[in-house]
Amino acid sequence: MSDEIADMQAKLDALALRIEQREQDLRQRGVFSDAHAAFVSGLKAQHAHLADRLKTAAGAHEPRLHWRGIRDELVRDYNSLVDEFGRLVDHLDTQAMKARRP
Repeated sequence: MSDEIADMQAKLDALALRIEQREQDLRQRGVFSDAHAAFVSGLKAQHAHLADRLKTAAGAHEPRLHWRGIRDELVRDYNSLVDEFGRLVDHLDTQAMKARRP
């Protein structure tokens, strides 16, 4: 069980880094719009919520029981967050391709 929590924490940490890197890249290229800011802000809020729930599960009096109760829900929410981030990346890639066309 603690391995599962540690694995989920590692996944959340990696995703936070990917989100941050994408935001910095957009800012450096000067294409970070208000729409991007709103979308990234939403991703970060969802990430923070998942991280808080994971921290609560890890610190529970009976972490094994608490984790078992929320594991599937956290995995589902994590996958949803990854999907949303993927949509942002796809959208940005499409925009970049369109901008390169003559």
